[in-house]
Amino acid sequence: MAQITDKKIHQGTNVKIRRTVKNYTQEYLAELIGISQKNLSDIEKQSTIDDEMLNKIAKALDTDVQWFKLNDPDNVGRYNITTITNNSSETSSPTYQGQFGNAETSTIINNSLHEMMKVTEKALAMQRKNFEREMELKEEIFKLKLENILLKQDDESLKRKK
Repeated sequence: MAQITDKKIHQGTNVKIRRTVKNYTQEYLAELIGISQKNLSDIEKQSTIDDEMLNKIAKALDTDVQWFKLNDPDNVGRYNITTITNNSSETSSPTYQGQFGNAETSTIINNSLHEMMKVTEKALAMQRKNFEREMELKEEIFKLKLENILLKQDDESLKRKK
């Protein structure tokens, strides 16, 4: 089994970064995971967070738990793996030292591109929704203006008849 080590990883800082990116307050995230704001504040100061709590936080922040475990806070958005070593007697899994690596057969990828794509997709969806709403409103304005013109014509027609 591959072992991943990196002394720069600070899970609490990663929680704070992700919480901030999601525009969540400590109070809101704490409420989502069922703890007090003070407890969340303490968690954000911890370099290592127990797996049960980290899983709750990851779920609430809609983020892969590995992001908190592998992301170097000094390189926000990227996995920064310093060392991956193979502790088994087999040599089929590579030993890799560097910024990105391969732990057994699963590749650790640059997470920032994935996050940027998700944000871009959300922005495009919001733009599309806003455009559709704008078109609906313009159509509504057109109908109201037309109705206003017709009402004025009816009013003038009634005045002439008198």
